[in-house]
Amino acid sequence: MNKYEWDFSKYYGNIQKCYEELHAIEKKLKDYDFYKNHLLDSAQNLYDGIKLDLDITQQLDNLKFYINRKYDVDITNGDVKKLKDAIAFLENRKMEQTAFIYHELSILKLTDLENYIKDNQKLEKLRLYLKRIIKNNSHIVDLKDKDLEKELNYFLDLFVTNANLLRNKQIDFGSIEFEGENIEISNHNYKKYMSNPCRELRKKYFERFYKKYAEFSELFGINLKENIRINTKLSILKKYNNPIEYYLSKEEIDYQIYDNLIESTNENLDILHEYYRLRKEILNYNHLHIYDLYIPLVTEYIKSYSIEEARVIVLSSLSILGEDYIKIIEEAFDKNWIDCFPKKNKVSGAYGGGVYGQHPYVLLNYNESIWDVKTLIHELGHAANAYLSFGNQDYPYAYYSTFVEEIPSIVNEFILYNYLKTNSKSSKEKLFYASMEIEIFIEKYFRATMQAEYEKKIYDLVLTNQFIDYNILNELYYDLQKKYYGKSVFVDKEISTEWERILQYFEYPLYTYQYATSVCSAFYISKKLISGDLSYRDKYLNFLALGNSTSPVEALKLVEFDLNDKNMFVQIIEEFKKMLNEFIENIKNDF
Repeated sequence: MNKYEWDFSKYYGNIQKCYEELHAIEKKLKDYDFYKNHLLDSAQNLYDGIKLDLDITQQLDNLKFYINRKYDVDITNGDVKKLKDAIAFLENRKMEQTAFIYHELSILKLTDLENYIKDNQKLEKLRLYLKRIIKNNSHIVDLKDKDLEKELNYFLDLFVTNANLLRNKQIDFGSIEFEGENIEISNHNYKKYMSNPCRELRKKYFERFYKKYAEFSELFGINLKENIRINTKLSILKKYNNPIEYYLSKEEIDYQIYDNLIESTNENLDILHEYYRLRKEILNYNHLHIYDLYIPLVTEYIKSYSIEEARVIVLSSLSILGEDYIKIIEEAFDKNWIDCFPKKNKVSGAYGGGVYGQHPYVLLNYNESIWDVKTLIHELGHAANAYLSFGNQDYPYAYYSTFVEEIPSIVNEFILYNYLKTNSKSSKEKLFYASMEIEIFIEKYFRATMQAEYEKKIYDLVLTNQFIDYNILNELYYDLQKKYYGKSVFVDKEISTEWERILQYFEYPLYTYQYATSVCSAFYISKKLISGDLSYRDKYLNFLALGNSTSPVEALKLVEFDLNDKNMFVQIIEEFKKMLNEFIENIKNDF
């Protein structure tokens, strides 16, 4: 077996063993019956009932995770597809079987919990887990409304599915002829052709791509509007004031953090406008169009990196995190954590992470570019985070919040760029890496904040019962683009439909702001780590091991980043200004 392929023999081994595990879990579901209407009869019942649920959940999660990895390396495997469907069916059965748990716990108060813990000390380990449930008791849907909740979730899934079908299957983008070549247009190819050096090709691709989206704007508009309406009904059913409060509360995030991000960014858009002015100057265009925003600012330095060369770079750059962290990364390379190369029937893209009780997995489609090296170190950041969290937390607290999950991977990216810049052999090479670092801020901070602001605006329209249709959605998106891009960019009208292709708006509501907060946190952390502060390094490694044993905001305070302080956002923007000004000075000297 290639050391850069996943080794599945360690866990379940074959499909038959997976089915045996599935049937074993299915048999355990009947054990829930003992606790229905009796969960709170005693401290022992409470402990045993919750422990049963956690054990079954973990067992099912592990099987599901494993079989999903099997699917990702061969999406044509019929046996794996059948097992995926069987697992999904069992998940639904389990959900129905366990609905009673939260409703029985809904009468529990914190004082009651303390008494149960006194009676059974084993409950001490479940204190925080149960406190979070009790805190959420006021938002439990009444039993009489369970059918309505189920119906709303059904329609929510339906509108998400509709949008995905439109985006990935129903829209036939066709192709364009260019210099004798027939070029397929698709969502998958978009970034590839937007970074192509030929401007005429970019323009043709861009215009055909978004004009095709425009033909479906009415349908996308209906799906998004209904998605928000249903989310609003769900949030009210769960006794929240609005869906924004509902989704932020899931991550224990205060509404003020969302507002602070948008306000501090709007107050400092001049630096973003300066970046686009610089881009226009470097490219020497009379008009800088949207289709000119993805081509590299520095193109003179292009190099290929074998996976072994990438390994050396990754280990060398991350050495500032210490021996313990490096041992995790070495294990990832040496013990088949990474499925590295593209192959037939393998899913596209990349990810890293894990499930409690198994080693982390990293999926790549490595093609030896510097962007692939960046992806590798990014996904290894997720893997190391999972390894440390799972190794240091009990199961109920092992899975960290989505709010913080991107931070360790982006920290790794910033560390990589610092290493590459420091070890550059020429000024142009250093500029090339500096331009990549700047693009993190442009793409994951400023654009993410713009998208978060757009989402907040459309939610506000729906929540205030204002008329909304696809024309308003297009106009709102177009106007926001003009505000963020400034006078140096000619904002092509076609871009007004870009919101239709942003998956998060439909499937992960009020999520995009987390990319921006992650960049701010990661940049702050990476600067401290690069400075060589060993005591801070220990704080950071402890942060990676926290799981969800504390709230995301409190976890970040341990690494000295306070999201409740608006000045933290301003401070990071100021640091970006310094980075950009240094880049401007250096590029003027070189060109």
